[in-house]
Amino acid sequence: MKRFSIIALAVAAVMLFAIPVMAADLSFSGHYRARGYYNDNTDLDDDTGASNSWMDMRFRLKTKIKVNDRLSVITRFDALDNKSWGDTDNPNVAPNQNIDWDRAYIKAKFDCFDLQLGRMGAGTWGTGFLNSGREADRIRFIKKIKPYTIRFTYEKKAEDDKGEVDSDNDEDRYMADIAYKAKGINTGLFVGYYRDMDESDAAANPYARKYWFVGPYIKGTYGPVKYEAE
Repeated sequence: MKRFSIIALAVAAVMLFAIPVMAADLSFSGHYRARGYYNDNTDLDDDTGASNSWMDMRFRLKTKIKVNDRLSVITRFDALDNKSWGDTDNPNVAPNQNIDWDRAYIKAKFDCFDLQLGRMGAGTWGTGFLNSGREADRIRFIKKIKPYTIRFTYEKKAEDDKGEVDSDNDEDRYMADIAYKAKGINTGLFVGYYRDMDESDAAANPYARKYWFVGPYIKGTYGPVKYEAE
């Protein structure tokens, strides 16, 4: 019930901004990337392991729809991601599907906090240690009190309730973090409560799990020295 209350509150809050508008600002950004690879002597033997080479590519497009100063919609999709030059296309057969629409979320500004709602970037925190960029379905409340940034995040990691007889079979994450940034220092603390009730793979995950994750970090400079730890 708590999860539904959080979702209902966020949706209701965003709907307060859903008023008719005559126009919206639309901006684009992105890139096209082409990469080349060359492998030679893969068997560490000059007589075997012939060389091979290939190229691949990716086209990424980001859009921002600014409804007004308080409400925006952010999207991103990749096309031809890691597709090799010379591959023929069959859009109905994996892995040849060309378009992956991986992000779409709302950013709303209230007087007391900012709200983000939808599928957005995740998997990064603090330093680059153990970071793994991904997308996640989230509701996030953000409060900035310079030089602090405070965030509360609810994330749906896996959904196994829909269409199932058994209830409460999914994985949810409840997270809070605070970051402090000032001249010469950037530090923060992350606390997450992970509730994994997903038992879809009985061999790999035969039991429910509930656990905490705590992640402090610090980055800074001291004279000519840069340091970081997590």
